[in-house]
Amino acid sequence: YGGMNYDVGEKFKKDCEMCTCHGYDVIHCEEKNCPCFFNNKIVFHEDLVEVGRMVYKCLDGRLAVEEDNRIGLVRRYLSALEVRELEKKVKKLEKLQQLRDQ
Repeated sequence: YGGMNYDVGEKFKKDCEMCTCHGYDVIHCEEKNCPCFFNNKIVFHEDLVEVGRMVYKCLDGRLAVEEDNRIGLVRRYLSALEVRELEKKVKKLEKLQQLRDQ
């Protein structure tokens, strides 16, 4: 699975889901939504975060702009550049979390 070999009954993580190998290339994963990381805090799926005149919504591990009140616009998703910048921050936070968990 994903280029890895697992024994029957072995459990492993895939994104935010816990998966179990049942043998013969059968894998079952729990369906879970990933949290978001914003300003060094965990934001859970579908929770809103207000920052100044901006309102963000966590959607399965990604932050979306729910409201942009700087100029009275409402838009749904971050621009590609904003997503890349936030993903860089998320990766740094995930690495820090992994170091803390060791």
